[in-house]
Amino acid sequence: MALTIFSGVIVAYVAGEGVLIKSDAEGYYVHLRSFIIDGDFHYYNEYTEYCKQGFRKYAEHVTPTGYIANKTFIGPAILWLPFFLIAHALTIIFGNFGVELQADGYSNIYQLLAGLSSALYGYVGLILIYRILLNWFQKSIAFISVGFVFIGTNVLYYLISEPCMSHSMSLFAVSLFLSLWIKHRESKGSWIWIGFSIGIMFLIRPQNIFFIVVIFPFVYKSITDRNFINSIWLVKAATVSCLVLIPQLILWKIIYGQLFMYSYTGESFDFTNPVLFKSLFSPNHGLIQWTPIVGVAIIGTVLATRVHQKWAILFLVCFAMQWYVNASWWSWWFGQSFGNRAYINCSLIFAFGLAYLLHSYKQFRIPLLLLLILLALGNVLIFLSYSSGWKTGDQPATYTELISGSIEVIPVFIKKLIALLGLS
Repeated sequence: MALTIFSGVIVAYVAGEGVLIKSDAEGYYVHLRSFIIDGDFHYYNEYTEYCKQGFRKYAEHVTPTGYIANKTFIGPAILWLPFFLIAHALTIIFGNFGVELQADGYSNIYQLLAGLSSALYGYVGLILIYRILLNWFQKSIAFISVGFVFIGTNVLYYLISEPCMSHSMSLFAVSLFLSLWIKHRESKGSWIWIGFSIGIMFLIRPQNIFFIVVIFPFVYKSITDRNFINSIWLVKAATVSCLVLIPQLILWKIIYGQLFMYSYTGESFDFTNPVLFKSLFSPNHGLIQWTPIVGVAIIGTVLATRVHQKWAILFLVCFAMQWYVNASWWSWWFGQSFGNRAYINCSLIFAFGLAYLLHSYKQFRIPLLLLLILLALGNVLIFLSYSSGWKTGDQPATYTELISGSIEVIPVFIKKLIALLGLS
């Protein structure tokens, strides 16, 4: 799996002519580049000189403090920081040996390390999911289930083709929090890290905060039992979470003149009118429409309430909250997206559902595996067609179009691959 992910990122890097920082990643990345290279948070030069896609338009959005607006959160920039510093150091070292590389934060080595590090975070997230599943299922079932989530959902696309989007890091952060909570909450030393993981998953994608619902039964029991020791550790974790948010508040104060604000001006939620059905089943990037293996996984999680009642119900509540939030967003299809990318943070829930089905319905295991393999292969073909430019990212696609497009792209993809490898 690791070889597939990292070699895939390198292929995407070459195919994209050395550009992996694109789309929404432009906004996340400029926080880091501007701070390290320019020593400020003035984004005008990044937007006009380096951003080739959506964020160029923000160059004229001047805030009351005289800065240029940036709606994105800084979580991805924080996770990229050590790899950015490595790229910067290598660029300078190579330069001293006569290798011409620009230490501008956007040259080849920065792009490649940003993509590889993002994929690494996603890969670690999948490992964490595997380890969480071992609480309930045997190793082979856990491994197979995680493999199907990787190959059969849009995790495949966002770990390989567009790793610098926030989703691979969102998968990591949510998996880290759930791993710490499910496996290590009895260890008082873990509470600091639990607090940190809550803060960082919020800074990557704020909607991740709803996964803390898994803590509520513990909080309720601590209160009803008057367990003040647990209460103290909860307060400590909450304090660490708030401390993690401080860099974001400082940045908002610098750019907008306010500590607390809503930075997505003109983009909003309509919580009174969520398009719940469309979010899952619409040809316009509906989650299950594009990645039907998720539908099987959700059924598995529902059925798991009969055996693993507590965790299955908590996972379903987490999914329902993500579903409601995503369906309430003005762009519920999430623009240019392989499937519905906003649900990648639910990967553990999907793996859990698949694992339960494979574990509990042994008499149907062979036909179930055949179905999952078929759906996963279909996802791979759609991934290849989408990555080859079969449709622009913001267009809807019916089942017929998804199937025909994936079949038609096979010879095209083979030709591109041969040309890329220089074998033509």
